[in-house]
Amino acid sequence: MPTDSNQHNRLIFNNITTSKTNHFEFAVNFKVAKTNKQEPTRILQITLQCHNFASETKQKNAMNKNCPEILQLRRDIELSVQRNINTPADFEFLSGVIWERTKTSISTSTLKRLWGYIDGADNTRQCTLELLSKTLGYKSWKDYTEHLANTNPEQSDFLKDGKHICTDNLSIGDTLELKWLPNRICIIRYLGKYKFIIDKAENTKLSEGDSFCCRFFIVGQPLYIDNLIHNNEMPTAYVIGKRDGLTSIDKK
Repeated sequence: MPTDSNQHNRLIFNNITTSKTNHFEFAVNFKVAKTNKQEPTRILQITLQCHNFASETKQKNAMNKNCPEILQLRRDIELSVQRNINTPADFEFLSGVIWERTKTSISTSTLKRLWGYIDGADNTRQCTLELLSKTLGYKSWKDYTEHLANTNPEQSDFLKDGKHICTDNLSIGDTLELKWLPNRICIIRYLGKYKFIIDKAENTKLSEGDSFCCRFFIVGQPLYIDNLIHNNEMPTAYVIGKRDGLTSIDKK
């Protein structure tokens, strides 16, 4: 500690001690003061700083589970296994398929969080994306996203043609008749706050009494609906007319 017998002014200095483990770094800052060499050193301030490097690294290697690439990954997984993933049995089935194809295990809890079946973190770890990409036959998550970019070069366009209805322009009680191939018909009634109930369903997996949320209906485009409650099951997402879109929309 620096001292000077001829100096009677206050002397202040910082002494910083650090200790680092694999995941954390601790920094202790001692701030001391001394007026002369006869007076004992007085500790004015001790500051402890802890930096979690593991948490920071984990965040850097994660992606939001609702980003378009991950949503597409989920759809491709369901197409690949030829099964909609929305029940506990479905997640058990998917976990088994992943093991059969990659010889790598993944918990059903991880899959449930990614599909939004249970609450969890908004981000998905890189290793999960790598594993699901390999399940589809790709070398890596990067390989899968590059495939998406190459096969879908243009993902945006203006809706210049085609009839469309915006839910904001509907009144409670308004009825719409939706049609799509092959010979599918649904009559839905607006309940308010973007929510609809199905009054009639023909030749479709949807049933009378099902409810869902939707903002836009566009002829010639697939209809993506959210919070579908089908036969009193857990809410899920659903797509109508995936290949050819809606063929007609009529307001009753």
